[in-house]
Amino acid sequence: MKAKGSPQVVLCEAGAGAAPFVDALLANGISVTVQEEDATTLERVADGLKGRLKGPFPEFADSSARFAKDAIVIAAPSALGWVPQPPTAVLAEPITVRGGGAVYLDLSAFPLVELCAGLRDGAAEDLRAILAASGAQILSAPAGPLFPGSRLQNRMVAMVEALLMAGAAPWEIDEALEATGWSPGPLALQDALGLDGTLARWRAGGGHRHTILERMVQEGRLGRAVGVGWYRYAGGGGAVIDPLLEDMIEEEARFAGHTRGEVTAPCIVHAVTLGLLAEMVEIVEAGVVERMLDQLLGAKTGYGPSDKGLCAEAKRIGQAGMVGALAALRGRFGSAWEFPAALCSTGKARLFR
Repeated sequence: MKAKGSPQVVLCEAGAGAAPFVDALLANGISVTVQEEDATTLERVADGLKGRLKGPFPEFADSSARFAKDAIVIAAPSALGWVPQPPTAVLAEPITVRGGGAVYLDLSAFPLVELCAGLRDGAAEDLRAILAASGAQILSAPAGPLFPGSRLQNRMVAMVEALLMAGAAPWEIDEALEATGWSPGPLALQDALGLDGTLARWRAGGGHRHTILERMVQEGRLGRAVGVGWYRYAGGGGAVIDPLLEDMIEEEARFAGHTRGEVTAPCIVHAVTLGLLAEMVEIVEAGVVERMLDQLLGAKTGYGPSDKGLCAEAKRIGQAGMVGALAALRGRFGSAWEFPAALCSTGKARLFR
C-alpha cells in the first residue's frame, strides 16, 4: 500500500541485498517496485529477494514498465543503459559513474545509509524524505571518489596484504581480532561479501597492485559463494583453514622480496587498530560525525571491541601518541600506515578536539 503523499520507489538491479531496505519501506506503507531488464533475470532476483524478505512482497517489473514522473528511481550502474527514466540515485561509489545521476547511495549497511549528493543537492530532497520514512540513518558522505565505508574497507585491504607479507596467516589475523570482539574477522567478512567486489573497490580507490588478492581472484577464489576464498567452505559448511593459500602467500612474499617472520596476535590488533584510526582521522576531518563513523566501522569491517567506539580510542591514545605509533608501524610494515595529512599539521586534528 502506498503511503499518502509518498512517491513510489523503484529499485533497478539493486539485488537481493536490498531486502532490509525493501522490508523497511513496505512496513512504512511506501510502494516498492523491483525492476530488472528482462523476465528471466527478474524471476531469479525475485526468488532470491522473497527468501530474504520478512514482510510483504514488493511489485516486480521488467524494463518495459513505466512509472510516474515523481517516482524515486534507484539504479545500479549496470542498469543505467535501460532504466525508463533518469535515476534519482545511483547505487555506486561517486568515482564509478559519470553523468548517471547527481546522488550516489550505498544501502549495504542499512539502516545506516551513505549518501553523496554530488553537485545538485536539491535532487536528494525526496530521496532523503523516503530514507527517513524507512527509518534509515543518513550519513552524508563528503565529496570524494569513495564513500567513507569503502575507505575503511580499503584501508583494511592494504593492511591485510602488508601483514600477510610480513608473516601472518589469514586465519591468524581473524583469530587475533575476533578474540578482542570483532565479529566476524575482516577476512571472513571479505569472503562473505565476495573477493571480486573487494578487489574492484580497491582498484576504484586507486590502490596499488594487491598481489595476493589479485592472484586469488584470478584463480577463482572469490569467497564463500563459490566455496573458497581466504578459507575453504566444504559442502557449504563453516570456514576451514586452507594450507594451499599459505603456500601461495609464501610464494608471493618471496617474489616480492619479503622475508616472513612471526607477527604476534597483539601486534596484529595494535596494527589494525592504528591503521583504521589513521583513516578515521581523515574522514572526521572531512566532516563525518564520529558516532555515525563508529557505526559504519562496525558494519563495514566487523569491528566491535568497544561499546564506546574506535573514535574514543583515538582520544585515549592522543594525537602525539598516534603519530609515534604510526611511525613505528610504517617502519615495520610499510605504507598502509602512512600519516594522515591532518596529523602532519601543527594544529590539533578534529578527532582529538
